[in-house]
Amino acid sequence: MINAIESAPLPDGFKAQISTSIEHVKYNEKTIIIITIPPQKGPIFFNKNKVYIRKDSSTHEIKDLEEIIALSDLFK
Repeated sequence: MINAIESAPLPDGFKAQISTSIEHVKYNEKTIIIITIPPQKGPIFFNKNKVYIRKDSSTHEIKDLEEIIALSDLFK
């Protein structure tokens, strides 16, 4: 898990925040991994220029500039 995070195309500071917030919990004889993402000051870009948003149980890339700006405004 840590290797996958460290090799992901994300900002180094963000990867460090994620790597230090991983928890393992046993549930019904299975291990559940919980990653807590601390509040951020703005959107985190994936691969330096891609923005994704979570909608219910799906992740969607945002390509429309107006949507990216609207998302950024949520952090103000």
